[in-house]
Amino acid sequence: MKVKLLPILQDISNYLMILFVLYIVYYLFVLLIERRRREHLLNLHKKRNSVQRLGDRIQSIQKFYDEVDEFMKAKGKPNISDLVFYGVVGFSVIIAVGMLLTGQFVLAILYPLAFIWFFRKIMKVSKKNPIVEMEETLPTAIDHMLRVFSKYSDIKTIIYETSLMISGPLKEELDLMSRQMNTRNPVNVLEDFSEKYDSVWLNNFGFTLLGYLGDSTKDETVRNLRHLRNILEDENKTKKDAISQRKPSLMINYALVVVAIFFGVANIIFNPKGFDFFFHSYLGLFCFTAGCASILGTIYMNIKMMKIDK
Repeated sequence: MKVKLLPILQDISNYLMILFVLYIVYYLFVLLIERRRREHLLNLHKKRNSVQRLGDRIQSIQKFYDEVDEFMKAKGKPNISDLVFYGVVGFSVIIAVGMLLTGQFVLAILYPLAFIWFFRKIMKVSKKNPIVEMEETLPTAIDHMLRVFSKYSDIKTIIYETSLMISGPLKEELDLMSRQMNTRNPVNVLEDFSEKYDSVWLNNFGFTLLGYLGDSTKDETVRNLRHLRNILEDENKTKKDAISQRKPSLMINYALVVVAIFFGVANIIFNPKGFDFFFHSYLGLFCFTAGCASILGTIYMNIKMMKIDK
């Protein structure tokens, strides 16, 4: 009985060791993020790091670093751009070394390139559509604009004061319009805005303000803006509710991904037959590649399903 228990206890200790190592890595990563946050607050991040200096010589590295930096800035976490970059590159190097150790020299090149390609796809699909972001901000902007209407009548001042109270792409657009109105006819500026985006809500917003410069009174404009705001807010709420309804199934997908990765890695590390099958046979290599592609595909689809598209 004791003899039979020894292999089981050995497997349990191996799994616990893996969990412990993962916890240490996670803890160190949290410490690094906190350090980067403090450096960002002190503006130490403006110093050019080794990646940026190397990127001056190798443009492809600089391009990838810029993509990561832009992505993290959009997420509101520019202080960890270099950590994410190093993490992706480091993991790619680990993949390459692992494939070299198994004797798969071609895959040592293909797998890291595929992983970096996948990460770039993830960054691309995770980016928020500027039109969607403006539509989400528009109800709040209209709320502020209605309060500004009670104090001012000049359309340029109304737009400028509203831009100070919001953030994101819509803030930039309103600020640009207010500055353009210093040198151009406000009617022409609003006409350009109303035709600029493929969005019914933004178009209606622009035409409502155009009406204020035409034959609509201030009370009529306020009433139209409030009506537009209520309809758009209901539309945004409907979209967010649809996303919320998907969350339980998506969380199950993520849980299955974690389980698949854990047992897959454990099978390769602690099962010699599994290692030989996956890396020393064509069928095993196919299964390994298909399994990795399925995991990455699941992550990609989950992120895409959590995104509000135009």
